[in-house]
Amino acid sequence: MSRPVPSPRQHVGQFFVADSGLEIPTSAAHILRMPDKSKFYAKMTQAGRWTVRILTGRGPDSHVGDFETEEEAQRWISTKAKDWEEAYSGDQSK
Repeated sequence: MSRPVPSPRQHVGQFFVADSGLEIPTSAAHILRMPDKSKFYAKMTQAGRWTVRILTGRGPDSHVGDFETEEEAQRWISTKAKDWEEAYSGDQSK
């Protein structure tokens, strides 16, 4: 009797079945969902100012800056996000 094939992304015992059919230990499956790079978003604060929200997928969200306008926050993203990402990645190796 053959074993039924689980649907993609189904947990089977202590394994997680990826879309490819590869069985991965459940303890390591979260790595599949980690983003390659951080994501940066302009976000209005409760005080009506702007900050940049950073989603790294490697811990709690970070927030940078205190900007008067959304345009200033977007400018920070376009000019400083790459530097922030490089600095953050460097800190992780220590």
